[in-house]
Amino acid sequence: MKLRYSEAFYSVQGEGKYVGVPSVFLRTFGCNFRCQNFGLPRGTEKGRYNPEVAKLIEAGVHLTTEKFEDLPLVFTGCDTYASIYPEFKDLVMDKTIDEVVDHLLSITPEGKWTMDNGQDVHLILTGGEPLLAWQRLYIELFEHPRMKDLKNVTFETNTTQWLHDEFREYLGTRARFKTTFSCSPKLSVSGESWNDAIKPGVARQYYVLAYISSLLWLMMWMLKKLAELSKHIVLRGWNALYTSCQWADVQKATISLFKKLQSWQWRKGGDSLQDSTLAYSEMPGELDKVMPYTRGIHTEEQFNNLRKDL
Repeated sequence: MKLRYSEAFYSVQGEGKYVGVPSVFLRTFGCNFRCQNFGLPRGTEKGRYNPEVAKLIEAGVHLTTEKFEDLPLVFTGCDTYASIYPEFKDLVMDKTIDEVVDHLLSITPEGKWTMDNGQDVHLILTGGEPLLAWQRLYIELFEHPRMKDLKNVTFETNTTQWLHDEFREYLGTRARFKTTFSCSPKLSVSGESWNDAIKPGVARQYYVLAYISSLLWLMMWMLKKLAELSKHIVLRGWNALYTSCQWADVQKATISLFKKLQSWQWRKGGDSLQDSTLAYSEMPGELDKVMPYTRGIHTEEQFNNLRKDL
């Protein structure tokens, strides 16, 4: 089975909680909606095509255009019309997972998901509707050997597609990356009906899964931090004290994260919070005061002197 997609490109995320983050966008082909009425007067009768798209098809643009990126823009309806209307299917790509991975990595700055400076490149699956037909193939994509350093995946979805059992289990228990669902439910101004477009149960499924993904990511982060701590501390007593303080701080941050998870759901006004910030210390500046002294302590006398200085 091959993945059908319209385009892949490297850019920065322009919306949501990861604004400004370097990302690779993979635009899959196919959608369960047409969203023809965006930008049109309310009450416009819904036909088979958006009026602008109808004119393009009538003019044969889908037959004379050679590349997807050369298609003209439209200013009403769905702006990614060529990823949803079957008339444009000959402009899309059908590739094996090996070919998709080669394509994606070829457009990253360093040919990998985690760059030499530590910055990771996010993978954004968009569309069309990326969760419509390709869930089974995504597992094969994410498990590809060259995708092992991928740390963040976002699904830009209209929030109508239930996750298949196998894919839900994979994201919840086996995935190595943090999963984000960027939800864009379509209101009546799109031309889609409320009953078709608004699926609270689906939104809840995404929310719970993203919650679990965040917990797994947080546990891996805590273990990594504790491993780093153990490398820099020699004195046994100081090691126990310092590690205990750090662990307590992580626990407080974890509790803070749990409280803030609820705010990641949609709000009535359509706004969303940025990523939560982990509090590093109850007493600002105290840990900064300690850190210059944490290395080079090898004797009890040095430790006692440190206590006096503080």
